[in-house]
Amino acid sequence: MNKIMKTVFGSHLYGLSNPNSDTDYKGIYLPTLSELLLHNYKPRINFDTNKDGKNSALDVDMEWIALPTFIQMAIKGESEALDMLHSDKAQNDLEYSYIWDNLVSKRNLFYTKGLKAYTGMLRGQFLKNGEKGKKLKVIKNLINMLVKHNGEDRLRDIWWILPTGKYIKKGFNNDESRHSDERFWSVLGSKYQESIKISYCIQQLQLKYDNYGHRAKKAEVTGGYDWKAISHALRVGYQLCDIYECGTFSYPLSQTDYILAVKAGELDYTTVVALEFDRLVTEVDELSEKSALPERVDKEFWDNWLLAQYNNEFTLGELW
Repeated sequence: MNKIMKTVFGSHLYGLSNPNSDTDYKGIYLPTLSELLLHNYKPRINFDTNKDGKNSALDVDMEWIALPTFIQMAIKGESEALDMLHSDKAQNDLEYSYIWDNLVSKRNLFYTKGLKAYTGMLRGQFLKNGEKGKKLKVIKNLINMLVKHNGEDRLRDIWWILPTGKYIKKGFNNDESRHSDERFWSVLGSKYQESIKISYCIQQLQLKYDNYGHRAKKAEVTGGYDWKAISHALRVGYQLCDIYECGTFSYPLSQTDYILAVKAGELDYTTVVALEFDRLVTEVDELSEKSALPERVDKEFWDNWLLAQYNNEFTLGELW
């Protein structure tokens, strides 16, 4: 493999690691000439020691990204690429080649006003991940309530005590099926007919609960919030502010202590964290509008840059 760079990634790169953090590495490789011409290279190659989906401090994840794939990621303004472009050689266990040096020297050409659009996506992620734990708690509470009743009874037998709320409602089917005149109990979008056994409803709710990821289940017992995802959204927002205001950013960010407090769930979501995120999104929007950055990345420049790297690395004779 022709390696262009390799760096520590994730919390160890950001200065946000703790004793339980696993070790992530990201790298970029240059496919062979034949792979490039035939376009049959692997965009990403993964190696990891984690087998059950639950990373621990002993796990090591390594991912190699093909150079043309990486350039497309950076053109799109993906935070993963921007993070790698700001990995510090001295601090972050970075291995690199002259191609990487050349690329980093031009990283400002990936900065655009359009990067602010990323905060819109993060806002959705921010809100979504803030709700996952709450939804799990709702399911768990409903299961705990139902197991107190005879499993052979039907939902209609306890209809009057079935709760309703933000994620739960009752209604009638309005289709032409044989259940059209039956009531249903809806939990997080799944409908349970009043005629089903309580035991079956418990089984289905348990399946729904089990399908959530381990981070959502962790959020269930930490106030209902995925603090890791929330801290990630804040970090990206601060990075964008630095790009628009200072022309670049470097790790650790000046807000690292605050981000660590959020990640640890030490701050109130509603009165502190959510308000800070709303303020941050507004600031990013305002700084973007005032900046002199272009509206979009010059894709032709990066196409030519890639061709220049290929020209330096390969000769046609390598095909035979």
